[in-house]
Amino acid sequence: MHSRCGSISFARELFDSSGAKDSVTWSAMINSYGLHGDSKSALDLFSMMIASEVEPDDVTFVSILSACSHSGLVEQARSLFKSLQIDYGITPRMEHYACMVDLLGRTGHLDEAYDVVGSMPFRPSESLLESLLGACRFHGNSKIGEAVGKLLIESDHSNPRSYVMLSNIYASVGKWNDYEWLRLDMEAKGLRKDVGISLIE
Repeated sequence: MHSRCGSISFARELFDSSGAKDSVTWSAMINSYGLHGDSKSALDLFSMMIASEVEPDDVTFVSILSACSHSGLVEQARSLFKSLQIDYGITPRMEHYACMVDLLGRTGHLDEAYDVVGSMPFRPSESLLESLLGACRFHGNSKIGEAVGKLLIESDHSNPRSYVMLSNIYASVGKWNDYEWLRLDMEAKGLRKDVGISLIE
């Protein structure tokens, strides 16, 4: 609670003064550093947790992967994502995949991000796909953007935002025929743009 209010140093004092610490305590402090953009302290604390022989759980890995994502630490995140599976036998959840896709997308590793989506043993969430689609538009990758946009539309035919985001990908690279076809398809299905969403943002 204190860490969310900005008193990260006070939160650390409480953490250090506490007695036996379980994975929940460690994970909360790691997450606090991540929220404040202090990935170095988050990674240092994660190393201390391992050295203290407290085994990280799936929540711990969400916290540390999120910290890496906030700071663009690709190599560290790749290593941690492998470690959670190989060293600790944890089956990645949607949150773990989302951290990786967000990080890889924002840092321009779009092919790898798309491969991560393809490796998921369950259907990716719409928010995960929207994050990757936004990254594709930002980095100007229409090829992967189109593939991700189609996945979004397949996951929910009734969500106009998916159509608009893919339309904007087409517009950004001058694919006006595809843009127009998607706009007409959207109209044929009776979908209307949400307030605040434009076909060319």
